[in-house]
Amino acid sequence: MDLILTVDSSDVPFYRTGLVTKYIPELELDNIHETVAIVVGPPVMMKFAVAELLKLGMKEEQIWISQERKMCCGLGKCGHCRMNDTYICLDGPVFCYSEGKNCLIREENIMDINTKKLKKNAFRVSKVRGLTASRVRVPGGCCNADVMQQVVDIARKYGNYQIHLTTRQGFEIEGIHMEDMDKVNEMLQPIIDNLQINQNEAGTGYPASGTRNVCACIGNRVCPFGNYNTAVFAKRIEKAIFPNDLHFKIALTGCANDCIKARMHDFGIIGMTEPQYDPNRCVSCGACVKGCDKLSVDALKMENYRIVRNEENVWDVASA
Repeated sequence: MDLILTVDSSDVPFYRTGLVTKYIPELELDNIHETVAIVVGPPVMMKFAVAELLKLGMKEEQIWISQERKMCCGLGKCGHCRMNDTYICLDGPVFCYSEGKNCLIREENIMDINTKKLKKNAFRVSKVRGLTASRVRVPGGCCNADVMQQVVDIARKYGNYQIHLTTRQGFEIEGIHMEDMDKVNEMLQPIIDNLQINQNEAGTGYPASGTRNVCACIGNRVCPFGNYNTAVFAKRIEKAIFPNDLHFKIALTGCANDCIKARMHDFGIIGMTEPQYDPNRCVSCGACVKGCDKLSVDALKMENYRIVRNEENVWDVASA
């Protein structure tokens, strides 16, 4: 058996140097139509090695390629090796080139994508190889029907018809092929303009993903307990902090019920109202005293049918 060994570089004279493709044209094949070639290596190497073999006169059915390097779990469960409808670990990992060339070509396109740049552009690297998800910012969780329709249009044209409503009140459009990200960014532009999101260059999507979407409860636009317009305030904060690469989470809630769980975020604002006591309207029912004792700091008491505030209790709680 003739064996050709080649390395990138060597001072030893009997070693050949150079790429594998350099020596394929030198092969002397007696019967090219009965020859079988097995190519194993990185996608780029396999692409050019197959091209050289085809130049020798071999047919695609005579060439076999290995996609084993993409496998992870080996059971078809994790989705890491999925290429379109093909699971490398279940359907391969060795393919006849006529069947596996589409996976090889698509893998090469995916390998050219900078995943750090992809994530900074507010796309998610999914568990399915070659697929991503677009993360749409909606400051305050408030948008009009036009934005909703544009999100639907993107999901239908470039996604898999699935839209995830995130815990941070944004949209995540699933099943987007990485090759289509530039086209998706162009379709995102009306959404970005509608919501007045800060942007460096039109048509390029979101310039960062670090600072998460500012989320908010529905506020006093609808809720009778809300003390301020949380959606408007969220948009003001969005203008001040985005774009930014810091992984920072902000939440706004309109009252002490804290429906948005602002206390659990990196920075939260809770709308509060300081009760005002009007002796001329007080009927001495004692409801405020009971409520303060049960729900707050027990800072009120009744004296001679008048409400008196216990400043010591207020100070003790505040200082604690």
